[in-house]
Amino acid sequence: MSTSYSLRRALLLVAFYALGAHAWSFSIQQQPETCTAVTLSWSGGVPPYTITFLHPSNALASFDNISSWSDGASAIYNLDGDGGAGFGMSQAGFTPLIIIGSDATGFGSGGTSQVLSVVPSPTVDEIPCPVMASNTSYLTYLQAFTPFYEITQCGTVTATHNGSLAGIVYVDTIVPLGQSFRTVLNASASTELSWQLPVSAGTNLAFAFSLPGGADYDQSLFITPLMTVQPGNDTCQAEGTLSSAMAMALPTGMVGINAAGSGRAGMGALLGVMVAVSAAVMLEVFSW
Repeated sequence: MSTSYSLRRALLLVAFYALGAHAWSFSIQQQPETCTAVTLSWSGGVPPYTITFLHPSNALASFDNISSWSDGASAIYNLDGDGGAGFGMSQAGFTPLIIIGSDATGFGSGGTSQVLSVVPSPTVDEIPCPVMASNTSYLTYLQAFTPFYEITQCGTVTATHNGSLAGIVYVDTIVPLGQSFRTVLNASASTELSWQLPVSAGTNLAFAFSLPGGADYDQSLFITPLMTVQPGNDTCQAEGTLSSAMAMALPTGMVGINAAGSGRAGMGALLGVMVAVSAAVMLEVFSW
């Protein structure tokens, strides 16, 4: 059996996994670039669709030192069908980048991209690209977080806030190339927010915190750095079981980069999310 055949067979298995795991899926058509349109296409799903762009925090000093985290950044678009949207970003401000697709059936229903790098655009000097505003004060709400080496399979994760949070808080478990999911917690009940982690050991993930923001968007609070789930126990039904460490080595997949030309965007669409519902997405994946 040739190496090429084995690789193609492995890629097919990954693609079939994605088909079984998600009722719909999306595809990223080119490498994200600074101030450049990114094209997404998808098939299936129930509108409205929500496309979420997340930038996990960079832990410059210590993963266990919250004060060394950045506030992260996010942009969320709700779409009823074909359409477009834009937001400003810089290469440093949005690398790493993770994209999550959701629809009316729930958060992460369309899958989660691999961890992406935003590369410089050849025309970046010609197109002014303002950086999206962020609120660094939200990170001061967080007083303590479970040490990353204690983030274990089927374990409990706890975040302690200073009392500034009240009401519903969303905690999204972001699993690159895996099954991301949302946990809904009540910050008014306690200053300790705790949730179970039904994710397999060895999986890379991040946690994104947000508040319900109304019909159009959620209010992002902060995003943790990426971390690796440590061995724990098997007392829960693990989700996100496709290890991102393994999947990131693959060049393509149901949710990944499908290299195609990139379109330049002007000031009206700094980073355009050009959306096209396409039944050909499935065929594209298998045409290589």
